[in-house]
This record gives sequence, structure tokens and C-alpha cells, in this order.
Amino acid sequence: MSLPVRESLSDVERIGTYLYRIGLCMLGLGALGFLLTAYFRLLGHVHMPSTPAQKAATAALGATTRSLREIRAVAGSLLCVLAGRGLRRRNRSGWRVARKAALVSSLFGLSSAYAVWNGNASVSTVAFGIGWFLGVGMSCHWLSRPEVEAQFQGADAGMATPVWIVLALVAMVAIATSGVGASYR
Repeated sequence: MSLPVRESLSDVERIGTYLYRIGLCMLGLGALGFLLTAYFRLLGHVHMPSTPAQKAATAALGATTRSLREIRAVAGSLLCVLAGRGLRRRNRSGWRVARKAALVSSLFGLSSAYAVWNGNASVSTVAFGIGWFLGVGMSCHWLSRPEVEAQFQGADAGMATPVWIVLALVAMVAIATSGVGASYR
């Protein structure tokens, strides 16, 4: 027996505010990580002594993989910021932005599917993938609940073009770097 839970608009706005703030912090840390990785990669190539070619190629591949991982982090942070802003807007297009951001975030779970496909998946990779898809499903289910959806009935201006562009770019990053994400679990 469960009691009906009714979220007030202030609760949805609070979740949106927290999500927005977390996204901004993650965005800043991801951008800083990317800049530091690029800086140290540049230093590694400038100050690298004469070493065997295989060692240099391995070092360059590791730096490239770290750079791609940081790009994934920045893209995921953008989704978090978009979803938070969408929840705070209190209109129908804000609800759609939050829902689309949740759906695009499911593409980041493809890294686990990629690892399973290649046959190099560990138990933690499979558990991470299952947890990721469950989390996305729960988010979409929460956004689709009638009491939550009813709170977003304000005037609708439609989704702005930059939002669609960011969602498309993040989706491309998630798909293109799915092999990189699996290598770090």
C-alpha cells in the first residue's frame, strides 16, 4: 500500500535548481579537466625526450582517451544544465527540454552496451549500464507522472533552436565516444 505523493511546484523547482547548479559545477570541472589534459598533452609533446615510437604512441593515445573522456563529461554536464533550466521554467517547453535531456542522457549508457558487444565487459560495466538505464527510466517516469506534468501548463513559447542544437551535439558526442566511456570502468 503506497500513499499518493504529490510534488508541489516548489519541489519541482527545487529539483530543477539543484540539477542546474550541479550541472554548472560539473561543467566547470569538466572544462577545467579538458584544459588541463590538453595543456599536459602539449607539455608532453614539447618536452618529450627521444623515446621509442611505441612509447610515444601509447602516451598520445592515453592523452587522447583522457581528452575524449573530458569531452563526455562536459556534454553530460550540458544535459544536466538544460534539464535543470527546463524544470525551473514552469512551462510546457521546459518540461519537454527536461524530458528530451533525460532521453539523450540514455545514450551515455551505450558505453556499457559497446563493452558487452566487444566481449570485454566486466561485471561492474554491466551493472553500471543497467543502473544507468534504470535511472533514465525512473527520470522519464517521474517526468511523465500526471501530477508533475500538470505543473508545466504555463504559456509555451516552444523550444529554442539552440536547445535543439545542444541536444543534437550532446547525442553525437555520446554515440561517438561510447567506446571511450567503457574503457574507464
